[in-house]
Amino acid sequence: MSQPKRIFLNPPHQSGGEQQWLAKVLESNYLAPVGPMLHEFEEALGRALRRGDPECGPLNDPQDVWAEKGDGAHRGDKTILPIALNSGTSAIHLALRLIGVQRGDVVLCQSMTFAGSTFPINYLGAEPLFIDSSAGSFNMDPGLLEQAIIDCIHEGRKPKAIIAVHLYGFSYDITRIHQIARAYDIPIIEDAAEALGSVYGGKSCGTFGDYGVLSFNGNKIITTAGGGALLVTDPDLRERALYLAQQAKSPADHYHHREVGYNYRMPSLNAALGCAQLQTLEQRLSQKKEIHLRYQELVKSYNGIEIYSLTTLFKEVEHVHENEQAQAHEHEHEYQPNHWLNILILDSKYCTLTPS
Repeated sequence: MSQPKRIFLNPPHQSGGEQQWLAKVLESNYLAPVGPMLHEFEEALGRALRRGDPECGPLNDPQDVWAEKGDGAHRGDKTILPIALNSGTSAIHLALRLIGVQRGDVVLCQSMTFAGSTFPINYLGAEPLFIDSSAGSFNMDPGLLEQAIIDCIHEGRKPKAIIAVHLYGFSYDITRIHQIARAYDIPIIEDAAEALGSVYGGKSCGTFGDYGVLSFNGNKIITTAGGGALLVTDPDLRERALYLAQQAKSPADHYHHREVGYNYRMPSLNAALGCAQLQTLEQRLSQKKEIHLRYQELVKSYNGIEIYSLTTLFKEVEHVHENEQAQAHEHEHEYQPNHWLNILILDSKYCTLTPS
């Protein structure tokens, strides 16, 4: 009996320019995780994180691959410095190392997320403390976050970091969560693995936290086949992250290591794929939005079925405390998701479908 055709969740979409970019790497023979293509991808990614900025020109043509431009994504008076890595999980791990998370420390993270957001906490022997989602949202509840911080401090275990996730491309409540983090002086690792192209208040998701994380896995908005990036603003931190991501080798002619490092740098061939993919980022975001709107229109014909959207989120806010409701609506216009995936919400009063 023939098997039904498998429908993939979000298969990769090639831009058409991948072979040209890959040829550049093959011609250069920089096949290891080093070389000009890595620099070019990081520069192009920095410009992509400035989407909407009129001073940011188009992404480079492959002929410009060896150019030194020094661009970056600007956040106020700071420049976001991307570091191309082999996964988003590696980026979170490095961020935790840079913060100084150690065995026994508490790291706050959200309960509804992919395991890659939390496994790095365990790598370091720290304890993940899970925060539930807000009403109508998949993301971290600011009120529960603050209560968890207060409880930990009363126990003499102030959290070392917060990992906040923009799940499915919908930004978490950046305004309130970052206010809370600043009030208690706790750094935020902003997991934007699923949110490249999402915008909040005119700024790209991934550029708000003390550290930002992106993923370019095969199912993301753009892909490098496998890969991710760590986003920092301090050049010294960037050098420290690169040192750890390249086996923590001391600057010497022989192999000398003073601490544990990792083989986390992105290979140049993957970076070439990323350069090609970034050239069609705006097209992908437009297509994703069109698909989202089409699904929203289609489900109107059915009782008990809804496509999760910003309308869903702010409809649920009506049921929470009046002050929280006012705060949420104040920032409603600032949310611009990338519509990476479409989430089906089923009302059990009308629909008997189950996940099984």
